[in-house]
Amino acid sequence: MYFDSYKIDWEKILDIESTLYDNLKKDQQKTRWKRTKTNLLYSRPSIPKTSTKSDFFFFKSMKRDDYNQQFQVLLNLCDDTSYLDLIFEPKKKRGKYPFYVFFKYFPLLIKNFQFDFRKMTYMIMNQIKYLEVAEKIFKNRFNLLIVYADMQPFDNMLCQYAQKKGIETVTIQHGLYVNYEKDPNINCVNYRNQVAKYFLSWGDETARLIQEFHPDTKIIICGKPLKRINTQRDQSYFSVVFDQRIFQEYNIKLLKIATLYAKEHNLTINLKLHPSNKISEYSINSDIIKFDKNIENSLFVLGHTTSLLYELMRQGIPTYKLHSSIACNDIDDSLTFTSYEELLLKIQEKNQQNFDFSNYAKYYIKSIDSESLEEYKDFFKRLSNGQI
Repeated sequence: MYFDSYKIDWEKILDIESTLYDNLKKDQQKTRWKRTKTNLLYSRPSIPKTSTKSDFFFFKSMKRDDYNQQFQVLLNLCDDTSYLDLIFEPKKKRGKYPFYVFFKYFPLLIKNFQFDFRKMTYMIMNQIKYLEVAEKIFKNRFNLLIVYADMQPFDNMLCQYAQKKGIETVTIQHGLYVNYEKDPNINCVNYRNQVAKYFLSWGDETARLIQEFHPDTKIIICGKPLKRINTQRDQSYFSVVFDQRIFQEYNIKLLKIATLYAKEHNLTINLKLHPSNKISEYSINSDIIKFDKNIENSLFVLGHTTSLLYELMRQGIPTYKLHSSIACNDIDDSLTFTSYEELLLKIQEKNQQNFDFSNYAKYYIKSIDSESLEEYKDFFKRLSNGQI
């Protein structure tokens, strides 16, 4: 099979890798280059070929337990499916397939000659990896492609090519997206590089952002199938949720305010890290800060820009956001703070008002639990029957 790779937007596919590479220091670029070469030569994507045609083909390339769980829940809603959670299996011998792909698509790959030699070869190695996966996946036959996050390189490429073949494409919302146009960073890819025909949104806020940048995308608001919780709030601790590493200075400020609150009120802090965080970069008071408590039982939760804040709020858990100049999801000023004194005042006010956090958060996540699952199930059924 020849993968017609000239009719797709490679800038969108390569955007993440190019940006990540450019943001690294020289020695880090060298290390990343070596690791990419080793992975390309000594690992192969595990992609079984099915003998029969399936209605749905579910694909996910991002690795995280909560992502795995969410995608599996949606997969279980559909009949007649194939599913691939992309993994690369290590091999003892150097693979021949990358060289085959290189020569097969050489006219496409030489477009990278615009970069310096190291970045040029780095980008070529990534393209070879994407092309190999695409060639092997499209040896399978299916009617509908469902990807977890279409801004990711593999997912993006598969969606673009599937659409050229007349296959309907759908992407799932994996977090709350923020418009970073005034302060661009890597997260801009979430909405800039959206390519699937259908976008299944959690709520109105993200739906409006996608519609602003992609007027032709068909947006269906399905909520997020969070399992509804009915737990008692523990009066002995509250939780702090860290952002990704690029917002480290705000994580530090957040922790300082939280530590002061904990000391003044004789409480413990339950700290939830982002996968990109390095605990060694923070000053941790082990007498106050713990890592093993259930965030859903928290007296309240503090954070900065993470989507988890809004998910917890939708569950009715009191949630407050550290105010900063960083672009974020819109939130009422009465739920933000910049200091210990301001946080203390906001918590007192909301307690007195008996504020309904869950109802407020419906703007971000319209429905949860069984109500959300029914929305997804109905969409997949109508899509399969050609009723959309």
